[in-house]
Amino acid sequence: MKSLAEMRSLALVPRAWVRDVRRALLAGLVLGLVACGGGGGDSGPQPTQVQGPPSTPATLSSSGTEATEAVKAALATSDATVARSSSLSGLGLLLGGPIGMGPDGVAGLKQPLAVETASCSDFFAGPCTGSVTLDTNVADNARFVPAGSFVDVRFNTVSGPMSGQSVTLSGRFRLEFVTGFDLSLTDATNFTGLDVIVTSDQLGGTINGYAFGPINDVGELKISAQGVTTMVADGRSFTGLGSVTVTDAANYRIGSGTVRIPYWGVSGGYVDVGYSNWQMVNGQPVDGSTVTISSGAGSSISIRATFNTAPNIDYVVALTAGGVTLRFRVTATYPAGGGAPTYAPPVPLP
Repeated sequence: MKSLAEMRSLALVPRAWVRDVRRALLAGLVLGLVACGGGGGDSGPQPTQVQGPPSTPATLSSSGTEATEAVKAALATSDATVARSSSLSGLGLLLGGPIGMGPDGVAGLKQPLAVETASCSDFFAGPCTGSVTLDTNVADNARFVPAGSFVDVRFNTVSGPMSGQSVTLSGRFRLEFVTGFDLSLTDATNFTGLDVIVTSDQLGGTINGYAFGPINDVGELKISAQGVTTMVADGRSFTGLGSVTVTDAANYRIGSGTVRIPYWGVSGGYVDVGYSNWQMVNGQPVDGSTVTISSGAGSSISIRATFNTAPNIDYVVALTAGGVTLRFRVTATYPAGGGAPTYAPPVPLP
């Protein structure tokens, strides 16, 4: 894959400013934007069309039931994180830069200045098929993109090689600028201040045979003044995902990152799910994989996967609430043919 610096010199499409926007989005997407929101998480309200997590912290309890539900939440959240990270990171690799997608007829947008169709060769380094249609209301010579501007890209069943990988892509990807963005201050490593609404419409494809999509949702992508990338979408926010590697939906690794999700209990609120070297092989966590669940109320849950006798995995769960820590062993039995595990009653530990 080409470096961002190399991408700066490529005339991918006729509009020079679009090349800059692509670079910015690539930085965000590859950082995991999906992922996003935790550890301090979301600042300021999201636009009404973006579904984020609750805004108040949950109150965790110390019980065996809480331990089991925490394990279930950690597993479900890691799967959701990798699914979104895979699609967005794949798009970043593919497009060599940031873009957004969306459906027809979005209300309140200005009329585009131009609609252009680019050859697939503007995106792929080798023999390819298909085309890409670009729709935008930003002027050709713009160095500052005002709030309310948009870039809308339609992938007309494109396929071809990218950095040695076989890629197919179809659907639409739209981004709308929540705040203005000064392209004259953007370089290959600095995209701070970027704030865009990213909308997908039947966006999907394959990368080396690994399928993603179709994706139909709306999210908000932000890059903070400190360069931290956050994506808010589908009731979750993802922050600082790092070293996410994926073979398929059952085999992947999350090196680091935090996901803010709704709390599973009746009290409501949010919890932050933080991953550290979390690895799944054949749908089961590798021995030593760890995750920490916390809330702003000063309570936390730590989970460590430990190998038992196949097909069982033990999770050692430590719950801290109200200054008291209780520990449980939660044993999950995984079916031979794959699928969701069943859970034995939690066992208290000393």
